[in-house]
Amino acid sequence: YQTLKFSIDQAAMPGMENMNIELENPGQQKFAVQLASYTPTITGNWATYEIPLVDFTGADLTNVNVLGFWQPRTAGGVLTFGTLYFDDIHFAGGGS
Repeated sequence: YQTLKFSIDQAAMPGMENMNIELENPGQQKFAVQLASYTPTITGNWATYEIPLVDFTGADLTNVNVLGFWQPRTAGGVLTFGTLYFDDIHFAGGGS
C-alpha cells in the first residue's frame, strides 16, 4: 500500500488544528506524523486526508499492529477535547 486514507468530521471540535497520527510496531516502537502537515479535501463537515506511508519514516510497514490518532490540539498547541468521528479508514494503492 502507498497511502493511509481517512475522513474526520470535526464539527464537534471546530478548534482542532493538529493531531498525531501514529503507527506502532510490536515492542511499542512508534512512528508519527502531524496531521497539520497535510491538506485535506473538504466535503461539508468532513475532512478527508491521504497520508503517504513513506512519511512514517523508519516504520516497518509489514509489522504494524496499532494505528492511533492522538493529542488533538488547537492552533496554539493546547490540547482540545470533544467528539471526533472517523470514517473510511483504510490503506490504499499498490496493495492487493
